[in-house]
Amino acid sequence: MAIITDSHTKSLEVIKKHLSELNLIDFYNFWLCEEIGFDNENIRKLNLKKSLPSDISSLNIVVLTKTKKIFSNNNIPLFGINDSIFKTYDDRPNLLTKREVRIQILADLELPKNGVIWDIGAGCGSIGLEALKLRPNLELFCIDKRIGSKALILENSKRLGVKPKFIFEEDIIKTLNTRNLSSFEKPNRLVIGGCDKKTKLQIINTMAQGMKIGDIIVIPIIDIQIIKELKEELEGKNFKTNLNLIQTYKSLSIAEGLRLEPNNPIFLLKGKK
Repeated sequence: MAIITDSHTKSLEVIKKHLSELNLIDFYNFWLCEEIGFDNENIRKLNLKKSLPSDISSLNIVVLTKTKKIFSNNNIPLFGINDSIFKTYDDRPNLLTKREVRIQILADLELPKNGVIWDIGAGCGSIGLEALKLRPNLELFCIDKRIGSKALILENSKRLGVKPKFIFEEDIIKTLNTRNLSSFEKPNRLVIGGCDKKTKLQIINTMAQGMKIGDIIVIPIIDIQIIKELKEELEGKNFKTNLNLIQTYKSLSIAEGLRLEPNNPIFLLKGKK
């Protein structure tokens, strides 16, 4: 990506801020090309984690080249892990539960020191794996039907230094209908994401039977039309429910200040038995 800069609007600082705010600094090499075609032509790669040089020519362009991120787990926090830490699908890099929503889901799960958590529609595993980092004695079951999900979850497990007990790369309906569920630990905590209304209802109907007093189900929802049925299904299985709407915004720099970039609103339906 080549960017024609304007020294009067401090373009280099704006580009650096955007890359930082979008957590993209580690994904691109930042090449500064000065006075191309003239006697003082100069091309150099800058480290955006440091201050910009003071001797930059006003006649310049920036070239961003995609690079493979070198991962380090030295600075991973205990809670509130940044989205950029997780490896995601190459064709859908934003397909994960965002940090702000993930934090609320983990809080709603009221994670016990010991027990079993099922993460259905796990994707890259961000919810279940962060839960396991917070509570290492939990047993984690990850289930997702997307091809490649198991490899992603295994990679992210290494990054976070945790180990799920089972990872199934298959449709949850197949899991419920063909596997001997009695041989698996019943969940004390259950996250249901990434499937349609009919599948969610079947999961609740099947899994709720083995859940005990105090056990919790959390369902992230983007389709408001299905909330009523899911809520009634939970209440019919003796779960006390509550519903939260999570709407967050992230600041992005513009030439004269900041603008707010909205994230998709998410409804969190929680049921506690």
